[in-house]
Amino acid sequence: MIKRYNEGKANWGYISHMEGLIPREFGQDATEVSGARQFLDSLDRVKAPWAVVTSGTRALIEGWIETIKLAQPKHMIVAEDVQNGKPDPSC
Repeated sequence: MIKRYNEGKANWGYISHMEGLIPREFGQDATEVSGARQFLDSLDRVKAPWAVVTSGTRALIEGWIETIKLAQPKHMIVAEDVQNGKPDPSC
């Protein structure tokens, strides 16, 4: 959609920058899903493998992880890692 309205902004640098601002600008408004932190901590305790797969950018997910101090996934697949975004299931 960005390319349709402003081709100069249709690039990963711009999109990552803009998405990276979201956690910094609005992190104080975030509401944690009840039980999510305990669940992630329990996965780490039992050494269960887990990953984050998202259609968001790396800047967005890393920003949220840092802002709300969540466990760091060992593996992440983000928008920049796949050729086709949603709704393509390839990631």
